Amino acid sequence: MRKLILLIATVCVMAVANVASADPTGMVWVSINDPGFNGQMSKYETTNAQYCEFLTAAKASGDITVSGNDVISAYDGQLYYDGDGPGDTENGATNGGAARINYSGGVFSVDSGFENHPVTYVSWYGATAFCNYYGYRLPTEWEWQAVADYDGSFNYGSGESISNTMANYAGSTHPDGTTAVGAFGMYGYGLADLSGNVWEWTSSVLSTPRYGWCVVCGGCWNGPESICTVWNAGDYHPSFTFSYLGFRVAQVPEPAVAATVDIDPDTLNLQSKGKWITCHIAFPADANVADVNSNTILLNDQVKAEWTMIEEEAQVLMAKFSRSAVEDILQPGIVELTVSGKLNDGTRFEGKDTITVINKGKP
Repeated sequence: MRKLILLIATVCVMAVANVASADPTGMVWVSINDPGFNGQMSKYETTNAQYCEFLTAAKASGDITVSGNDVISAYDGQLYYDGDGPGDTENGATNGGAARINYSGGVFSVDSGFENHPVTYVSWYGATAFCNYYGYRLPTEWEWQAVADYDGSFNYGSGESISNTMANYAGSTHPDGTTAVGAFGMYGYGLADLSGNVWEWTSSVLSTPRYGWCVVCGGCWNGPESICTVWNAGDYHPSFTFSYLGFRVAQVPEPAVAATVDIDPDTLNLQSKGKWITCHIAFPADANVADVNSNTILLNDQVKAEWTMIEEEAQVLMAKFSRSAVEDILQPGIVELTVSGKLNDGTRFEGKDTITVINKGKP
């Protein structure tokens, strides 16, 4: 276990970039239900191609500026990416782990053949900006370790043992330092490179002895076996960029806003005629009914609301669902129905109501 420092589960303060609607190309997710992490984590370390796509989008949206080959936050001037990073010569490499994303003529591009290598020379600020832009986040140190040790038996991200055929670390000599993500296989929950290739930034921050420095996990291509263990961790200033620093990302479902749902009628006869099932949706005081994206409202995640109206005096949203479409998914009995959707800022809401469903014709 790590004993050097006390950690605080918080995130270094930085400006938040705009949230974009598109995912970076090729992001592959693994759903994980572990006592230490319940959500999705990226199968691979973030690649040059993915980070290049982010830089292109962030430049177009005004979230970054470029000075030479340095990518800088447009908000607070923090360095996100050092495009002149030369790489290192350890472990038999030439320019090992060098920066592979270039900026020329107003366009970002990746050196041919390095699209699927992990991005390096990215600061904690740059990794966090990527996460903020796409609605992801960095895992905490403890979440990272919970996933890496799988069922508690793993000493390394590759299992109980490690070798140069299982992970890219010192002794696994490669001329470019880093290797394409996934080149050494998948382990545990099905993730790659949890040991070696690049150290991975986390969102955990030191309180002592180096206040504000951020934790990295997993070891790297030019480091020894001893730093690749699940429980080993390093720390760097969030502005540092090196040939062996990269990151992977996580997604954790946020709790939905609790809505109050009243479905009318309370008793639904499958033999009766009618066009609509009506639902009245009310929200807590800190959520405005006018902020609902009406195109996202669903009943039982299957039937979309066809008509909505805000009852302004009552601060209630009235939504109508096709009666025939609702009946198609119901069976007689006491049924709990869920109405869900999103606010305009992407926040999810959900509410439930119970109705009685009968199937009774005329006597």
